[in-house]
Amino acid sequence: MHDTLTPNVLKVEFSRKVIQIRALVALGNNQTKNNPGKKYQLLLVTAGGNITGKYCELFCSDETCCEFNNTEFDISKVDELANKVLIDAEAELVNIKLVDNAEFIKLTDVTIERNNQITEVPQLNIYADQIIAFSLIES
Repeated sequence: MHDTLTPNVLKVEFSRKVIQIRALVALGNNQTKNNPGKKYQLLLVTAGGNITGKYCELFCSDETCCEFNNTEFDISKVDELANKVLIDAEAELVNIKLVDNAEFIKLTDVTIERNNQITEVPQLNIYADQIIAFSLIES
């Protein structure tokens, strides 16, 4: 991960769910290395439906999972801009406290299925606290 823009207030906040999802993705990547014919997608079960897509690190615009041409908007920039606001606030205020750490998972090539309706989007940020269950599925 190439995160060079994290406010101190977020450096001490961790989401067990996000850590577990990253570990699951790492296991899937390891399986793909051992058997290049198998590819995996992340499946996230939420109250709003099932979401599948390719996991992407938030700060990885230089990595293959986040290849975007100049005409596409990288949705993870939302987090980057929010972090800049917090960094500015840390320079002026002492003991900043967040209501929640609002950690999220970024997916690309996303399919959302709900009530037999399918929506496809190129990228999606989903807040970790909205995830009920998760798994890897072969794509």
